[in-house]
Amino acid sequence: MNPASRPASHRIPVLRLLAAAAAAITIFACTHSTEPQLAGGTTDTGNTIVGLVLDAEGASAGRADLSLRRSDYLSRVPALGKAASKASARTGTASEGRASRLSRAPVDILDTTTDAVGAFRLDSVVRGSYRLEVRQGGGLGCLFDSLSVTDTAALKVDGVRLAKTARVGGTVILRPDALRGFVQVYGMERLMPVNTATGRFDLTLPAGAFTLRFVDPEGGTATVKLKDIRLGAGDSLDVGTVDLRDSASLYREWSDARRLWINTTASGAGMDKPVFGFPMLVRLDASMIDFGKAAPKGADLRFSKAGSKVPLAYEIERWDAAAKRAEVWVRMDTIAANASDRYILMHWGNPAAEDSSDGAAVFDTALGFAGVWHLSEGSNDPGFPGYLDATANRNTGRGVAIVDTTVGPGAIGLGQRLDGAGAYIHVPDAASLDMGKGDFCLSVWARPDAIFRNHQLVSKRVTTGGDLEFQLRSDGMVESYLGSDGPSEVLRSRGKAAAGEWHLFTMRRAGLGMGFYVDGVLDTALTTAATYDVDNDADLFFGHDAQHLPEDWQGGLDEVRLSRRAMPEEWLRLSYLNQVSGSKMIGLFRP
Repeated sequence: MNPASRPASHRIPVLRLLAAAAAAITIFACTHSTEPQLAGGTTDTGNTIVGLVLDAEGASAGRADLSLRRSDYLSRVPALGKAASKASARTGTASEGRASRLSRAPVDILDTTTDAVGAFRLDSVVRGSYRLEVRQGGGLGCLFDSLSVTDTAALKVDGVRLAKTARVGGTVILRPDALRGFVQVYGMERLMPVNTATGRFDLTLPAGAFTLRFVDPEGGTATVKLKDIRLGAGDSLDVGTVDLRDSASLYREWSDARRLWINTTASGAGMDKPVFGFPMLVRLDASMIDFGKAAPKGADLRFSKAGSKVPLAYEIERWDAAAKRAEVWVRMDTIAANASDRYILMHWGNPAAEDSSDGAAVFDTALGFAGVWHLSEGSNDPGFPGYLDATANRNTGRGVAIVDTTVGPGAIGLGQRLDGAGAYIHVPDAASLDMGKGDFCLSVWARPDAIFRNHQLVSKRVTTGGDLEFQLRSDGMVESYLGSDGPSEVLRSRGKAAAGEWHLFTMRRAGLGMGFYVDGVLDTALTTAATYDVDNDADLFFGHDAQHLPEDWQGGLDEVRLSRRAMPEEWLRLSYLNQVSGSKMIGLFRP
């Protein structure tokens, strides 16, 4: 059935859809005449349109607004976050000119008015097919359609009466993360924003036949045309639902999505070199995700690159829907340097989705990760599995003299608080934990509660050599220790740690070069005389000395990592800038 034959209020289902509506906005943003072009004074030759408009009662429609557009014209969609271009964008090959009555340069866009008796004259019009809309106050309008302008003879249009305008509305399903959506009308100056909250749009048009175009400007080629929309004077038509979601999207069945912008400019992480193979921390709160709509424990959480076509591996470290807090690690192939225009998509809202959190995919051993312990487990948790290694090596730690009260606020979500009196974490020795003579990195977030003797952070050593160790000295200096039988190297911090403060400490070996980093910045360095072999059969301890000296850690420990790569310095710096409390690297809005 043709829409023109339906009752004016009939709703017409067109396509499927979901998402937003808006108050009607007509935008006139093109080059146009600011001076009425009226009849008289010239000969009626080609490239001219002359005519007369009457009001609804048959009297002259003086000072009515006129808008002339090519039949294939489309209103320009403004650029996101940038000043709109002054040039008018359109489909087809129509040229653009200024309608100066003095210069009479060829034009294909004109906005002007009728004279006092409703007459009008449009000169210097480029040949082609046009639509001419007439508007007057009180909701009146009319449309001259399929006007053919030639170079040989003036086009004369008979007097047309203004009539009550009509309306056409509907609902548009946008991508869940869409920032904008628009409805355009071919051959007319119309750009209707879709209400992103409700999905609705509502256009006012004169009686006539129209083709509507629905567009998601940031959604690639996802556009929909509705042709042969016919409206009579005073009609009200609902075209139903139009779906602008990309059929190739991985997450069409997820109801919600959000862009997470990554800022590595000076106002964010401040990185001047790109970083590759990076596990990016995403901290979530109620402003970023609706925990009530997400599945329990975040089972339906997903991440993807822009466009929703490439999934990103992720691991949920903590999901606390009651507190509306979560910490999630997302594997990024590349973090661009000095950029604020990059984002990833976060999806949720699919109760049928299965949990796909996978630490081994994020902290991939192929990227060099040998062991990663988030230390967020509580020993009284149901089925307490121990202190899990997120990598595929599964080097699980067990607590010694640890009670559940030791789990609490960490540098990242939850961490462990050790009492300095026999409580520690023990990880059995494994080949994956022996670094040998190769490059490596060892890092840990630590917060001392008190400093009164030597306090061990991480220790893997034996009396015969092959030692690896971090410790806080009684004077507040932090040391990293690397050695073998006899010789050894010690890197000592230049500054002192303070009780109650979290810091990220990192030891890095690259060939013969050793570096000790505090909060992602190189603190001390040296070149060794030999590459020490740090393979040993000792177990790995967090907060305890491998030789069982009375040097247990008193304070917080979090996020212990051991890798078989000398991570680039920019990688270490970004780790701190991404993980530190109050990081400005990730936000909801483009900087």
